[in-house]
Amino acid sequence: MEQKKILVVDDEKIIRKLFVQMLGKTYNVTTAESGEEAIEKIKQEKFDVVFIDVIKPGWDGVKTLKAIKEIDQQIPCIIMTGNAVDEKIHEAMQMKVIDYIYKPFGIENIETIFAKFEKQE
Repeated sequence: MEQKKILVVDDEKIIRKLFVQMLGKTYNVTTAESGEEAIEKIKQEKFDVVFIDVIKPGWDGVKTLKAIKEIDQQIPCIIMTGNAVDEKIHEAMQMKVIDYIYKPFGIENIETIFAKFEKQE
């Protein structure tokens, strides 16, 4: 069985590293530091799910999400935030993200989201 491919878009190196450590044995985890880098990776390969940080330098999470959806409407996206930015989360939810998660989070939070995601497939 082929591993699912996950793209993690976050400007914080520690978060990108955390995803690789938490999920790297079960999933094929690719990371991007910026929205622009994420778009280049999505143009090159197909991902099963994308985690996107809402607040980051350059393109914020909503702009990144819009660009992703222009390439692939069906790609499941999950928004992450460490700040209470309800308007950004609301805007992202209107673009059909499958869920959102608040930082800091643990492996159990990610597993819960994946359980929901896999039921939708």
